[in-house]
Amino acid sequence: MNSGMTEWLVENWLSVAIPVIAFLATYIVGIWARRVAYRAFDRWVTRLRWEGSKIVVDTTRAPFLHWFLLLGVYIAIHTAPLSPEGTLLGSRIVASLFIFSLVWVSVSLGEKIIRLY
Repeated sequence: MNSGMTEWLVENWLSVAIPVIAFLATYIVGIWARRVAYRAFDRWVTRLRWEGSKIVVDTTRAPFLHWFLLLGVYIAIHTAPLSPEGTLLGSRIVASLFIFSLVWVSVSLGEKIIRLY
């Protein structure tokens, strides 16, 4: 069993490596983009005197990286040698998770802003 899997991996290493590299590259870009964006957002919060700006920045900080992880999975799905049905199913699952995440952050943000006022 193990030797069969090893043989398959040796023969198909490129079809595994490209999606993994695409996912990791997107993750690294996400970490960098979050660092750059939230430095700018933190400066914006200090200049802006609206109490809600800090809430907006704090509420979106963690999901920002999650969105890049979902983007990485989406890109990996599209670079993997999957059947068209598998690619479509994977894309729909990732898109659904992204939409759920956006709704969750929007509801959370709305709740915190309402509590502020």
